[in-house]
Amino acid sequence: MYHAPKESRPFCQHRYNLARTHLKRTILALPESNVIHAGYGSYAVIEVDLDGGDKAFYFVAFRAFREKKKLRLHVTSAYPISEKQKGKSVKFFTIAYNLLRNKQLPQPSK
Repeated sequence: MYHAPKESRPFCQHRYNLARTHLKRTILALPESNVIHAGYGSYAVIEVDLDGGDKAFYFVAFRAFREKKKLRLHVTSAYPISEKQKGKSVKFFTIAYNLLRNKQLPQPSK
């Protein structure tokens, strides 16, 4: 358990280690990555490249928004998954372009 002044939360060492080794690389590779709709206005990256050239399924959910004329990304969750998730694909540059032009963000088709 992780204990903070306001609350205590479960702590997973495996998820922490994955975030330390893959999260920064995953965010920097967003322009080349397959991004999908994750629901509730979020997007996610599913596949990450491992050191040996292999790929792993790592669900990295994030929100993108504009704040003070800058593009902001908040990673809301990141965890390993056993199989690839389904979802409508969207290009990261489409998300960024729409945010910077004050257009509506891409939505999954219904």
